[in-house]
Amino acid sequence: MTLEQKIDTILSYVKRIHKQQAMIAKPRWVNASWISRVTGWSGKELESARENNVVTYRVKLSKETANDRTKRVYEYDLNSIPEYLIKIPPPKKEGVSLKDK
Repeated sequence: MTLEQKIDTILSYVKRIHKQQAMIAKPRWVNASWISRVTGWSGKELESARENNVVTYRVKLSKETANDRTKRVYEYDLNSIPEYLIKIPPPKKEGVSLKDK
């Protein structure tokens, strides 16, 4: 798979996720492992692409609890698509509304 094909795959994936999120009240997290599985990119390849301005994304390790040890993608951006398609909101803090920020 060429770099262009991988980027196209991510693009279609992000658009699909956002279409699904528009239909539900609470947006679901996009899991980093899903992106890896869909694109075939390893974490190092994604990091390398980010450093080369091919794809910009931020992955944070969530708090390790017994129930949740997954890496979550809080925000990720591709240079060639509109911002509204690629922004995934950061986690809402318990008891703090967006208006309080």
